[in-house]
Amino acid sequence: MKGSHLLNRSTERSAREAREWIVRLESGAVDETCLSEFKEWKNSSPQNAQTFEHERQFWKDLAALETTISKPARSLENSPHLSRRKFLTRTFAVASAASVAALAPLALERLQVDYITDVGQRTEIDLPDGSHVVMNTNSAIAVSITAERRHIKLLRGEAEFSTNHAFDFPLEVEALNGSALSRDGTFIIKQLGDQVSVTGTRGNILVRSNHANITSDTSLGVNQQVIYGASLSPRHINNINIEQELAWKSGRIVFDKSPFETAVSDLERYVAERVILAPGVDHNTPVSGTFNIDQAHTAINALARIQGRTTTRIPGVAILVT
Repeated sequence: MKGSHLLNRSTERSAREAREWIVRLESGAVDETCLSEFKEWKNSSPQNAQTFEHERQFWKDLAALETTISKPARSLENSPHLSRRKFLTRTFAVASAASVAALAPLALERLQVDYITDVGQRTEIDLPDGSHVVMNTNSAIAVSITAERRHIKLLRGEAEFSTNHAFDFPLEVEALNGSALSRDGTFIIKQLGDQVSVTGTRGNILVRSNHANITSDTSLGVNQQVIYGASLSPRHINNINIEQELAWKSGRIVFDKSPFETAVSDLERYVAERVILAPGVDHNTPVSGTFNIDQAHTAINALARIQGRTTTRIPGVAILVT
């Protein structure tokens, strides 16, 4: 079983790398160094060569469907005489093409990133200034620490930051259109889509965000949380369940009457696929329970059954809840 698991992980990694190479080679900005690196990767193993040819043919077959990405999602729901099988086919085609399109921003992100975790991976980092970082799955940060400023940018995902008062200026962690600052605190920042949450677990934290060209400062204490976003004014919440917020550090994810869509989005961070809710799925059904994040696919299936739904999965591409 262990060997099979490692083989599946290796295959998924090879497929992901193949899709990244397809995007780079199709971008038009290819030089001799890039071609040399590609050839080296492709020739490094028979699996890479085989996977690349498979993925290239797959995306070629879907090319005619890529234009549907720009159409509203309701076009899938309202298409006349659209059978379940055709719906599945079209939706997965859109998801596949969108996954390829999303690789270009990831390539730009990697030019900035200093620390990164893969899907399902968690790691701990000690920074030069004495700060400690615990990164959750599928997360990335850029670190800039100088004698005058301690700055971290959360590029995606979730992480816990612990700092100390050895400096006269705070540690600043930026995410989307805001940041959290603290000299002696511990806090968690999670970026999910266009929304950021900052949760205080120790010391004093200042949350600074900009909404509609108005900057807001919010003081955050233990068991308190601030939620903000580019299209969301800051919201201050008291008496946060810290055990629930920190469950991911022990390999669990806890939902307490969370909206179905929110729960699925949280679980999506722990799988390699996009999770797509078909028309008719209730996004607001409350969900409660504790799940093992190392078995996120099983958890998604369990959530689907709450609504009497089923899941269809194409590994590495998408999971459709119908």
